[in-house]
Amino acid sequence: MDKLEKLAFNTAEIVTIEELKEVLKKDKPRAYIGFEPSGTVHIGWKICTNKIKDFLDCGFNFTILLADWHAYINDKLGGDLEKIKLCGKYMEDCFKAMGVYADKVSFVYASEYAGDSKYWELVLRTSKATSVARVKRAMDIMGREEDEAEKDL
Repeated sequence: MDKLEKLAFNTAEIVTIEELKEVLKKDKPRAYIGFEPSGTVHIGWKICTNKIKDFLDCGFNFTILLADWHAYINDKLGGDLEKIKLCGKYMEDCFKAMGVYADKVSFVYASEYAGDSKYWELVLRTSKATSVARVKRAMDIMGREEDEAEKDL
């Protein structure tokens, strides 16, 4: 199985095959996934873990964002930032237990990179270029009321 087949295997959607082919031409392709530390890991995580391992097998540099500030904003684990960070460490251990080793991925916490001035420059550039209506359209429908989501369609 070649890299494209491996990455497409057990995948319901790929933004574009052409884009993935271009990424696969890079010497050091990068991939990313983010999670809010918010509770116990469940069997569904194994699906994500298997796909992360596929990317690693295909030579990708892989980053797992443990979105502690996002979880805090969304009042996960009672909005207790210390519990959220502890849950993030637990999640790292769970990924490792499912075969994703720390030497093969980068675990990054939102609270770690938010102190970087380049991050805040990106936040400002993005906020200047983005309207509230566009952000709402891009948000997951689960986080909004049904009538609010319908207005945006």
